[in-house]
Amino acid sequence: MGGRRQGIYHQAHFLESHPVQPRGRIIIQLQRGLLRSLLSNIKLFMYINANSQLIGGSGSRLYSAPTPPSPVRRGPGLRRRVGEGDWMDIEGAIGGNKYWNVAEGRRDYVYALALSRARIPAPGGRYVRATGLGRVIAPEPAARFCRKYRVLLVDSGSLTVVSVLTWRAFREAMANPDGILSALESGSLPRYINYRVISGIMSRDSGIQPQSPH
Repeated sequence: MGGRRQGIYHQAHFLESHPVQPRGRIIIQLQRGLLRSLLSNIKLFMYINANSQLIGGSGSRLYSAPTPPSPVRRGPGLRRRVGEGDWMDIEGAIGGNKYWNVAEGRRDYVYALALSRARIPAPGGRYVRATGLGRVIAPEPAARFCRKYRVLLVDSGSLTVVSVLTWRAFREAMANPDGILSALESGSLPRYINYRVISGIMSRDSGIQPQSPH
């Protein structure tokens, strides 16, 4: 009788120190484990997808470039310089790692979006990162105009920046490329081109007036 009581006591003590979990609680714990595993796999997929290389543009692929960083927040300074519609185009250019031929059938010069300032010294100038091309060289006269999200006109043979354009000036240059081509051939292309400068280039070349900024 005493042994039976002692056995019951040990059994009660074991159950007290090792409580049996209800079946529902076990199922919930399993579901949580599966959910954590699923979220981990999703994060891994998103990381791989974000770091995959994508080279785009109006021309064929020229160079293999590092994947650009994700588009950053459009801060107050950038809001003053770039409108909402233009910013959406810029985000698309960054996400697609794009470059554009200077004109249809011309691949000797290309436009690319600057992803950094030109600060690191390089032979003949300073390095600047650009979409679709990777690292290019901006000579000192052009390097001081390099800013994030400005457009670089680059010699695709030497990967040297020829001129720096604002996004609005770039849009006008793409719509009417003859003025830029004429200035390139004559050696009169300015190092920095904003809307006022592109207006002068286009009017001198063919009398075309660019669209009013909006």
